[in-house]
Amino acid sequence: MLPYYTVNGSWVVPPEPRPSFFSISPQDCQFALGGRGQKPELQMLTVSEELPFDNVDGGVWRQGFDISYDPHDWDAEDLQEDPRRRFLWAEVSFFAKWWDNINVQKRAAVRRLVGNGQLEIATGGWVMPDEANSHYFALIDQLIEGHQWLERNLGATPRSGWAVDPFGYSSTMPYLLRRANLTSMLIQRVHYAI
Repeated sequence: MLPYYTVNGSWVVPPEPRPSFFSISPQDCQFALGGRGQKPELQMLTVSEELPFDNVDGGVWRQGFDISYDPHDWDAEDLQEDPRRRFLWAEVSFFAKWWDNINVQKRAAVRRLVGNGQLEIATGGWVMPDEANSHYFALIDQLIEGHQWLERNLGATPRSGWAVDPFGYSSTMPYLLRRANLTSMLIQRVHYAI
């Protein structure tokens, strides 16, 4: 249907017709049809169930958020051995899960490491959001949640932003981080031509 002119003087552009369903040929996409392909042992969907791993990423769709932590997986003692060592952490949600499983002595050591700059919590959001796809209310909400947790448990406020794994950027996130008193931001996954 073509755009048309109405009696009141405005133009109407009708929406493009969309098919009610898509026909997918098995030759084009076996995965979309529920098939496992010719070599099921190579399918990532099944491999992730057979290989034990944790990916501290709140958006990992296959693993989910509820992963377990051994309090010794990330050991604050390694940082204490050499003051030149540094460690950076971004997502407060997973840090909080780890924090819940450590003892009082290790918590005190972590606070000291944060205080002397060996451990930096970057951005300090509850998660690392896909900033180009999220509404700014959601970006602000997860920043507030993470920053409040950090203040309450570590007495710390992030200084720099860290966006190494979003699926897009927006000008909103640097603006929000600046308003939250962060002074710098590192980004990754930038197209090579830029």
